[in-house]
Amino acid sequence: MTTVDLRELLRIDIEAELRKLTVAQLQGPWQMPAELVRRAVRAGASEIDVKLGRGSCSVRDDGPPLPVEQLRELAAMLDPSVPAERRHHALLALEAAGGLALLALAGLGATQLDLRAHSGGKCRRLTWRANQGPPTLSEATDPSGPRGTELHLRGAEIDPTQARSWLRDVGRFVPGVLRLDGEVINTGLRNYLACERFALGPRGDPPRIHGHVAVAAQGEQARVWLLHGGVVATHLGLSAVPCFDAIVELGGSTPVQATAADLRAALQPHVTALADLGIGLLMHIARRLPELAAPAIQARILTLLLQALRTRRRLKELMQVPMLPCWTPHDPDARHALPARWLSLAELTNNREPGSKLVGEAPVILALYPEQDPADHALPDSPVLRLDAAERSALTELFGLRFRAPPPRSEGVGRLRARLRRGLRRVGQALAGALRLGPGAPLPDAALRPDERALLDNLRAVLPGGPESIVLCAGDGGPQQHGGPRGQLRVGRDHPDLLACLAAMRRGPAWTYPACLTLLAGHAMPASSARASWLRHWQDPDPP
Repeated sequence: MTTVDLRELLRIDIEAELRKLTVAQLQGPWQMPAELVRRAVRAGASEIDVKLGRGSCSVRDDGPPLPVEQLRELAAMLDPSVPAERRHHALLALEAAGGLALLALAGLGATQLDLRAHSGGKCRRLTWRANQGPPTLSEATDPSGPRGTELHLRGAEIDPTQARSWLRDVGRFVPGVLRLDGEVINTGLRNYLACERFALGPRGDPPRIHGHVAVAAQGEQARVWLLHGGVVATHLGLSAVPCFDAIVELGGSTPVQATAADLRAALQPHVTALADLGIGLLMHIARRLPELAAPAIQARILTLLLQALRTRRRLKELMQVPMLPCWTPHDPDARHALPARWLSLAELTNNREPGSKLVGEAPVILALYPEQDPADHALPDSPVLRLDAAERSALTELFGLRFRAPPPRSEGVGRLRARLRRGLRRVGQALAGALRLGPGAPLPDAALRPDERALLDNLRAVLPGGPESIVLCAGDGGPQQHGGPRGQLRVGRDHPDLLACLAAMRRGPAWTYPACLTLLAGHAMPASSARASWLRHWQDPDPP
């Protein structure tokens, strides 16, 4: 029987083993600052400062200091004169303690290290320089020093540009305060429309997972960002659930050496619970929809709620949430095109579940598009919804609903004339002395929409100056005359008066005359034939 001498077996190339270990888990030295931040978060730091330079890195934190045992193991790893068996033991001890960041200090080519651990009125200091003897571990009194760990590193071929980009990416959800070169960078949660903290696990036990669920302003797929030690380790997309984001830190049962694949596997039992949390956050936001002034945000939340309906999760609760904006004739805000009421799907569909079979014809629901003004329509006693094409399509798919607009008001022409007069007054006042920005760069006719080109064709036919008499420009600047009364008129395509003229022209070419008056603001007059056409046809019924 052959006897194996373990000491001989452990006489291996520790540097080669260390390089293989660190390179297997880190793509390069530029990831080292993020690992140092992860170490500080695991230690309990609430404030971390990172400074990067060419080939240098400094990290300070206010957490419990690095234990003296780990300082000793790191000193052994940095000293090539220490026996291989002792260095191998140090390597295993640091790896078991989750010290990848400390192993990287020894394995990625650092040339100088100054590490200080402050606590209890003492400062333990480890200093080392390559090729200048073994590292030095000392202890001194430090009565006024703050608690924490301070590390200064040179060498290691750290590319500061890559390191900053990586740390911003993976450190966006770090708890507490994370500063990079003086700038706070862990602001990822602030970029969401809403977020909510959660913790999942058996009652009375520590949570198995915790973090935040959040709703983003953009995106179509649900995403889970998996943190390990407060730093993003991996992420994955979820299907068959509404679009939301989850920022998840797995509980203490996950080992510090866990890989990204281990984290994804550990998350799988909790996916259903996360989806329910995401829907719950959407319902919470929906109850505050009237407070959200931006129509784009309201439309985004409604889209996500309709996505949630397709999954049939928490269906009864979703049906009761007021999510559909509508007007009624008694709403004072109807004059200003602001929805005053919000209907639930239960009110709209008599509690019929999505996908259930229709009895008889599909119900017809009164609705207007967001760009339509309810003041131009005779609102009935029943609510009139504000829905765009995508929202109508989703409701038709889910509930078999059909939509039509309420009839126009008989006095709609008079209201439009009043609106044009108000626009004329505003332009006159602006030209009289109010400061405003002019229109942007002129747009070629090929870049215009069909209704814009039709408006220009009608205006150019009656304005002095012919084909070059008026052009549309980028932006929302008011009408400006260039080159005198017979010069070129420039108007921003998004200016309210131009939009009102587009709406007027949908009623017929006779409305060219008031459109000219609005845009010219008294600086010139259209052809007399335009006025004659207006007098003959302005009371004609609206086109179908």
